[in-house]
Amino acid sequence: MKIQEVISILTNIAILVSVIIAAGQLVLNRKIAKMDFNRRKKQATIEFSSSILNITNELSRAIKKYYGTEPISYTAYMGSDEEANKIIRDYLNLMERLSVGINSQVYDFDILQRICGYKAWEHWEQLKDVVLWYEKRCW
Repeated sequence: MKIQEVISILTNIAILVSVIIAAGQLVLNRKIAKMDFNRRKKQATIEFSSSILNITNELSRAIKKYYGTEPISYTAYMGSDEEANKIIRDYLNLMERLSVGINSQVYDFDILQRICGYKAWEHWEQLKDVVLWYEKRCW
């Protein structure tokens, strides 16, 4: 075997090894990017839920003041004064923003559920009729 053939074989082996290493790096970089995306999504969820905590607590207290803790029917909502209705609309606007963030994968549902799952469910149960009325009206 001539020296040029040996060099050619070694060059081909080196190219093959380089391609395998590059493919491995691509797979690793994809995993790292996905992990970073998930970490950022969780962090964004924590930051957003923290940023709206005070206002949602105020709105929750105001809803409780006007309506108590029982479910609010559409007729009770429509029969209330404008200030009471605005409080519910403000609360629902915040929850809609959060929902859009979850549906578009900006926020992490599991983290949100850990942060405020019971409270969110409690509000859903109380405001379900109003939400469904708005949903029918808008769609």
